[in-house]
Amino acid sequence: MICLARDVTELRRMQTRLVHQEKLAALGMLSAGLAHEIGNPLASMSSELELLELCWDPEQARDSVPVLREQVRRMSDLLRELADFGRRSRHEQDDVDAGDIVRHAVRLLKHDKRARGVDLSVHLSVDLGADLPRIRVSQDRIIQVLVNLGINALDALGGQGKLSFSTKAIGPDAVAIEVSDDGPGMTEEVARHVFDPFYTTKAPGVGTGLGLFVSEQIVRGQGGHIELHTLLGGGTRFVVILPAAQAALGPGPGGEE
Repeated sequence: MICLARDVTELRRMQTRLVHQEKLAALGMLSAGLAHEIGNPLASMSSELELLELCWDPEQARDSVPVLREQVRRMSDLLRELADFGRRSRHEQDDVDAGDIVRHAVRLLKHDKRARGVDLSVHLSVDLGADLPRIRVSQDRIIQVLVNLGINALDALGGQGKLSFSTKAIGPDAVAIEVSDDGPGMTEEVARHVFDPFYTTKAPGVGTGLGLFVSEQIVRGQGGHIELHTLLGGGTRFVVILPAAQAALGPGPGGEE
């Protein structure tokens, strides 16, 4: 008998570091719009405080407190979302709602300055009147995949157009999350290499060329896969197919393989 063994500990560590580095790269791009997002509530707070300074009135001060509190809450929510996204990934898989993952990713993308002229929509569908099956994944990592796909779409749209996220059931065992844009699309040559590491059509210094490669590796690690569809007349659609919770758990006692 010949036994062969390979220690993959270091390989797994490298993969985890690569995933986290790509997440930080995406966070850096999203943070470019942070000043604008925080600037709005700050301007509102500044106006309220200026009015109180010019003419102090206890009744007006009571009216201003809820406004100030709401703007502080807005900034706190924004910073918490970005901090949560940037933290180290948890590897644990849980039964989660695909719609919650999509909504979280879209909230993050709305902070990107490139999204300001884009129609960013979400369509969470149900299948044959039944609730969409829950999926068994690492929520943090799938959010990262959707953010990466969304950032690429925003780059392609150039500040105008439509970016949509949708969900649908693929039979009883899988759920598809679609990310579509109506941008210029991509050539067959680009489509063939789009998941290759370090392949990018962006200008030097913009992006790492690893976003889609890492995204594909993440989805494979969750038991799913990514499909790419180029649309007639322009536009691109990525479909992230993930196992439903029951399918991921496998057959129960007495079940068939």
